Amino acid sequence: MREKTDPYNSVQIYREHIRHLLKHADNRNYEESVEYLARIKKLLGSMGKLGDFPSIVAEVRNEHQRKRNLMALLDRKKW
Repeated sequence: MREKTDPYNSVQIYREHIRHLLKHADNRNYEESVEYLARIKKLLGSMGKLGDFPSIVAEVRNEHQRKRNLMALLDRKKW
C-alpha cells in the first residue's frame, strides 16, 4: 500500500528487507530477495529513476558473490 503513496521510502524498506533476508543462506530467501528487487525496479521506473537499479543489483552481487544460487537467479533475470 505504501508503494503508491511513498515509493522512495518503499524502495528503502525493501532494500533493508533484502539485507535481512540475505543474512541467512537459503534458496527461499534468495527467491524472495529477487522478487523484492523486481519490485524495487518497478518503483524506480515509476519515479523515473530506473538508472539507479543497476547499482542496487551490483551492491547485492558484491556483498553476496559467494552465494551461487542467488547469483544464478540474478543471472536468469539478466541483472
